[in-house]
Amino acid sequence: MPNVASQIVAVASEADYRIDPTRWGSAAVAAHFPGFRHLDMRTSGATIRLRHGGSGLPLLLVHGNPQNHTCWYKVAAKLAEHFHVVLPDLRGYGDSSLPEPGPDNVNFSFSEMARDLIEVMRALGHERFMVAGHDRGARTAFRLVLDQPDRVSRLCLMDVNRRAILPPLSG
Repeated sequence: MPNVASQIVAVASEADYRIDPTRWGSAAVAAHFPGFRHLDMRTSGATIRLRHGGSGLPLLLVHGNPQNHTCWYKVAAKLAEHFHVVLPDLRGYGDSSLPEPGPDNVNFSFSEMARDLIEVMRALGHERFMVAGHDRGARTAFRLVLDQPDRVSRLCLMDVNRRAILPPLSG
């Protein structure tokens, strides 16, 4: 199992929601994620803010634009009853870091964002997992499957223009 501690930059405690709500958010938001750990994790290209909790098969939920991981607040706790739910903020969104764009904005490509997610899941001990993505998160999830098909056991793409990621069907 990978050394998760070496990739964790910071972990929020209950007190942090009161002491530093600008950095970690409010206790009211945290209450929607009972039993979830809230942390920053370093990947090869960014620092990713995430929450994770529950037990069972790993399930990665990827938000859309202009959201962050808290968009899953209505379903996260219920899903955590059956799955280990991982809720990252994509790089440049929410409280994840905003890397330099790089040539042709390469650091915000779907491949780079998918690489962050693979590294987060690996650091949490998940080599293979289910993923559901919404909007921009769906495009990132689709790229993740194209780049690393052996990592994903199930894929759900929500609210994304099919023509934006798949070629038109003939007939």
